[in-house]
Amino acid sequence: MRLIKAFFNKILNTFWTNGKEYTLFVFSTMMYAGFHFIFVIIARHYIDPYDYGIYSTCCLLQTYLAYLQLGTLNAFNRDYPQLYVKGNIEETEKYYNTVFSFLIIIYSIAFVILTTFFMLLYKYNSFEFKYLIGYILITFNALISIINDFGSYSVRVSKNFNVVSIANLIKLLPIILCLFLLPYLKYYTLYVLLICSSILGVIYYYRYLFKDFQFRIDIVKIKEIIYSGMPLLINGLIWTIVNSIDKFVILYYINTTALGTYSIAQTAFNYIILIPSAISSIFYTKMGKVYGETGNINKLCNVALKSTFILSFVTSIVSLLGYCFIPYLVALVMPKYINGVKASQILLIGMIIYSSTIVNGNILTILKYNASIIRNSIYVCIFNITFSILFVTIRGPFIENIAFGTSISYCFHSFIVMYFVLKYTKCKPLSFFLSSIIPILAIIILCVGVSTIIGNNIVLFFASIIIICIVYMLMLIIKKYVYDFGVS
Repeated sequence: MRLIKAFFNKILNTFWTNGKEYTLFVFSTMMYAGFHFIFVIIARHYIDPYDYGIYSTCCLLQTYLAYLQLGTLNAFNRDYPQLYVKGNIEETEKYYNTVFSFLIIIYSIAFVILTTFFMLLYKYNSFEFKYLIGYILITFNALISIINDFGSYSVRVSKNFNVVSIANLIKLLPIILCLFLLPYLKYYTLYVLLICSSILGVIYYYRYLFKDFQFRIDIVKIKEIIYSGMPLLINGLIWTIVNSIDKFVILYYINTTALGTYSIAQTAFNYIILIPSAISSIFYTKMGKVYGETGNINKLCNVALKSTFILSFVTSIVSLLGYCFIPYLVALVMPKYINGVKASQILLIGMIIYSSTIVNGNILTILKYNASIIRNSIYVCIFNITFSILFVTIRGPFIENIAFGTSISYCFHSFIVMYFVLKYTKCKPLSFFLSSIIPILAIIILCVGVSTIIGNNIVLFFASIIIICIVYMLMLIIKKYVYDFGVS
């Protein structure tokens, strides 16, 4: 009992003793994700799979527009915390002004060019009106959201997480508004929510963004920043391709309606992973500051081990909660999308393994092993393309097969990350595996085995919770009496 009590105290202390703002940040992120999840669930009650497929297709544009920043935002997110803690005010301000000015210019130009391009395409009957509106609104939102994202990144470092947390809570207002608009605007409500949330974020961050901002670009500096951030940009682009492959395969091998049905699998994955992502972002900032202050790889790895152990525990519970209750939710609220349930469950299983190594992967980013990060992403991209097309070709054009191929590629990603981290940190392999992948694999194997016996998902969930607690209790016993893998 003392081991279990100590473990849960560790989870609470991880957030509370490191600052109440961390707890509020995770809470606000979960609140926003929860409200947004409720919105997209209710939206599917009013919006047909075909229209949602159009929306998902248009959203692919914004996904790739994110890379117009040419790595400046990637470099800013990595290097700005280290510059800030070193106290070099002049260099910090130059970095801030140069990156922000560049982002405003590049995305403003992109909005004008792309809007003109889509209107010309529509004039010559290249696609229907819903696509035109979708593409134009998505392009406009890309401009607003990049300013909002920049504000969020900079405030986390220069102020604290409380400011970002309040922004998350303020963004609940458009969700409430759009719930009332859904019966009337239907498909178009999805874009209204995107744009209103981004605009509210910019308004909220305005005083932080522009207080000391000077619109100017240091050409030498921006070239240096782009060069520094380009490897991370390439890595992110490859990962975007990885995460888009399933959608492109569905559009090519099946149809737009199938993409709309598959969107509930995307929703389950994207919103549930927000929780481990929010937790890992806290540690990413902390890891950057620790390494910036000390330059000590062992201290960096120690933070990663502690947070990964807790993160894998939290992710297991959240993912299994989604796995067990999504079938009931879909049947009750959005029966038109019932064919996407199995694909959702398959993706969630892959997410459990994937998210268990998110923090460990940040070690490579902080240490700037950019070539390894890119190689890892290329491998995953190749795996995803291969498995998705292979399963569709062999087993038929069904979204479950595409989800299965995607999940397998995520599993491969986790093992590749572990290989590169161990290669460069020289830490004990067993420590990393015991804090992340080993307990997760044990939980998946046991829970899948139990699911073949128990048919009721509610009973399965509670049985899974018991399994998770037993596995982590055993891990704590191993740590205390057999092998200390550094999560105390």
